[in-house]
Amino acid sequence: MTARIVSLSDILDSELMRSEVVTALKAGGIIAFPTDTVYGLGALKPYDSKLYELKGRDSSKACAYYVATMDDALSIGAILPEYFFGFASRFLPGTVTCIFPGKHDEKKIGVRFIAVPEMRTLFYKCGVPFVGTSANVSGAKTARSANDIEKTFGKSVDFIIDAGELSGVASTVLDFSLESVKILRQGQNIEAVVDYFKEKSISWTS
Repeated sequence: MTARIVSLSDILDSELMRSEVVTALKAGGIIAFPTDTVYGLGALKPYDSKLYELKGRDSSKACAYYVATMDDALSIGAILPEYFFGFASRFLPGTVTCIFPGKHDEKKIGVRFIAVPEMRTLFYKCGVPFVGTSANVSGAKTARSANDIEKTFGKSVDFIIDAGELSGVASTVLDFSLESVKILRQGQNIEAVVDYFKEKSISWTS
C-alpha cells in the first residue's frame, strides 16, 4: 500500500474526496492529517488499536478523540465540568487537549477540538468516534509536513492530508478530571491559558 496524498482544501471542496477518505476509515484504514499544532495519525473506533501498532506506542497511553462539536464530546461519555464552557468559549476550537472524567468504561477521556474546520467536517462525516495521536514513531520527533509523514508512514497509511508545514509545537494538555485543573503538558498558548485561570480564579496545578 502506498499512501495517497491529498490537499486539505480538497477535503473542504470535494464531497467525493471526503467520501473516499471516510470510506477508507470505515474499512479500518489509517490517515495522516493536519491539526492546529502538528500532524496526527487517526483511525475510527474500533480500529484505533492499529495506531498503537504503527507507532510502537504503549497501550496504557490513551489516544485522544477528535471531535467536531461539544455534543460529540458528550456522546463519547466525556463529563464536562460547568466552568469548562467558559474556558471553551475563549480557547476552543484550538491548541488544547482536554482530559475529562468518563461516564463509561474509560475513567478519563482525552478530547481535541482542533481549529481546522476542514478536518472537523471530516470527523462529522465519519459518524463514529475518530481517534488520533501524533504522527511519529513513539519517542521520535513529530512530523511537521506531509513529506515527513511519507518518509516514515508512506506505506502504512491510506491517505496523507497535506496542509503544508506546521509549527511543530505540540498542544497544551489540561486535565479537567481533578479538583484543580492539572497542566500535564505546556504547549501552544500556555501563557494565555494560565492567565485565564488567574483571571477567573480557577484552581490549577502543574
